Amino acid sequence: MSALEAQKKRLSRRARALGRLVVRHRSARERLEGRATRAEAALARAEGRCAEVEQQRSQLASLYIASRRLLPLRTREEACRALQDIIANLVGSEEIAVFEVDGSGAARVVAAYGVDPASAVLVAPEEGIVGRVARRVEPYFRQGAALGEGAAAPQAPCARGESDVMACIPLTMDERVVGVVAVFHLLLQKPELGPIEQDLLEALGTLAAGPFCAGRERCCVLEGR
Repeated sequence: MSALEAQKKRLSRRARALGRLVVRHRSARERLEGRATRAEAALARAEGRCAEVEQQRSQLASLYIASRRLLPLRTREEACRALQDIIANLVGSEEIAVFEVDGSGAARVVAAYGVDPASAVLVAPEEGIVGRVARRVEPYFRQGAALGEGAAAPQAPCARGESDVMACIPLTMDERVVGVVAVFHLLLQKPELGPIEQDLLEALGTLAAGPFCAGRERCCVLEGR
């Protein structure tokens, strides 16, 4: 065997060895990449669970604050003022109107903050968002962002366009509506209502109903349908 042929054989063996090494390296790299992908997915799931837990914690904290503020109250006036404060601080709106619902389903403004109630009139059943919420015992939440800085100044709650109402919740006792709370424009730094704010508003519909009716000789209610 010539020296050239021997050298060729050695080079061929080395090439095969290098090929096997490359294959093993590639396989190891693929395993590492798979582990990295699984680790990233596990991290994303953990972050999602942490965000969910944090959201629940925030929601529970808000409900605790609201319940501590509302449950000891004994008059409708105190309940309305507490609703104003809670919605301003925990929901992000300084424009609300509180309606009392009578036995026929009509609603009249009993308190307003940041809106002008001067020209408010009775709202007949099924008329507008307030009337529908009172009749159906279902909250309303506007889809989409709040109006911007250039929005027109608030007018009487019953005269406003439906696009101005960000949320409307029934105050309920034993599945009966005793009042309705309408939330108008949000603060500029808050573009829209999130799930936590919506859940809090729905809870307020139950928490505030008792104080709202307190001190009244007769609580006019509307059977929910």
